[in-house]
Amino acid sequence: MNKDEYISDIKKELGFMPYDEVLKAEEYFNSYFSGAESCDEVIKRLGTPKEAAQRYCRNRRDNEKYKRRYENKSRNYTGWVIAIIAAVFLFPIWAPVLILSAAFIICLIVFMITVSFGTWLSGGAAILSGIFAKAAIADKLIQCGLGFLMFGVGLMLSWLLVWAFINISIWIIRKVTKS
Repeated sequence: MNKDEYISDIKKELGFMPYDEVLKAEEYFNSYFSGAESCDEVIKRLGTPKEAAQRYCRNRRDNEKYKRRYENKSRNYTGWVIAIIAAVFLFPIWAPVLILSAAFIICLIVFMITVSFGTWLSGGAAILSGIFAKAAIADKLIQCGLGFLMFGVGLMLSWLLVWAFINISIWIIRKVTKS
């Protein structure tokens, strides 16, 4: 196999890459053949066209990771400093808003728990009082039916509250651990 066939095979292996990248790879491999070694020695050292193409892609990918890592370390932190200074000076504004928002959310959760479990327990009480009431059978049936309805609605509200709490907790954990 001569130099042109070898580089042509490498270009075929790198056919998935953009054309300008394939041309860069061709220049890269041509530089190997411009030295004092013979064509057969260079091919033997580089391996098969497939191995050479894979090595080229791996080195290219590693170089890009290194560049990104290096660029990230030389980041400018001016924006973070400004944000921290702004947060400190705006503390009298955002702290009460944050506290009031947290208080509102806590009150809303307590209200939802009270309503859901209260409806559930009221339904159970209505069922029991309907069974043991000294009234006509029709009145007992209506009271038990309404008790079962309230019990079901309360049970459903309680289940929805637990489901929402679990899903919101999972969402918060994912957001916190992602950053």
